[in-house]
Amino acid sequence: MSDKVILTVLFSTMIFSSLSGNDTDSTVISRDNLYFKTQFAGNIGLLSVGIGKEYLDGKLSVDLNYGYLPACINGTSVSTFAIKPAFRIKDFSISGIQTSLSAGICFTYSATRNTHLKYPDYFPDDYYLGNAVHANPFLRISLFHFPSGNNSKRLSLFSELGTMEYQIWYALKNKEVSFSEICNLCFGLTYRFK
Repeated sequence: MSDKVILTVLFSTMIFSSLSGNDTDSTVISRDNLYFKTQFAGNIGLLSVGIGKEYLDGKLSVDLNYGYLPACINGTSVSTFAIKPAFRIKDFSISGIQTSLSAGICFTYSATRNTHLKYPDYFPDDYYLGNAVHANPFLRISLFHFPSGNNSKRLSLFSELGTMEYQIWYALKNKEVSFSEICNLCFGLTYRFK
């Protein structure tokens, strides 16, 4: 079995077991604080979907995501698996819309023909770092509780400003790389089940 398959199975098992509720049967996922999300861009593919859970009275959220980047955009198709913890820093209101600011780090594993946890033997030892796993810090603004509709407390829109750890490293080493060149923007929608 390849390293990519093993890592994917372990990663998925860890996340889904952490999403399980406090029920006596640990195979049942509690719907309390559970949410579905979809996201456009943001280092998890062109489009991604995920499921997550909130903890600590909604201050901490953790979600598992699958994203896809088609070959017509990148030259090769990429599947990305991500775990995305975020901590809500501040709540505020903009024109009657409840808003929050969160910060987090998205840990990604990308599977395609040119990503590696460890490079093949024909590369020099310790010359290259693996390029399949990354840590992506981000800031998120979420808008929720829209004034009308039955689902007003369940739906929220969000936008994130993010980057990748190696891009920060390059920007620190090379002063010609600007902040705007290492940042990306994504948009998404979250639906809370309860």
